[in-house]
Amino acid sequence: MIETTTITVQGMTCTGCSSRVTESLLSLDGIVDALVSHESGNALITVSSRLLSPVAI
Repeated sequence: MIETTTITVQGMTCTGCSSRVTESLLSLDGIVDALVSHESGNALITVSSRLLSPVAI
C-alpha cells in the first residue's frame, strides 16, 4: 500500500539542503517519492508501507 505523509525538516536554509534531504530520503528502501522544500521546512513523502512505516521515518 502506498501512503503519503508530510514531515517537518528543521535547519534547511537553501536549495542545496533540500536536495541533500531529498537524496537521503530516496536512498531509504520504501520511499517512493520525496518533495522537500526549504522555504516551508516540509517534506512530502510517498511511502510503500509494505517496506517502511511512515512513523519510522
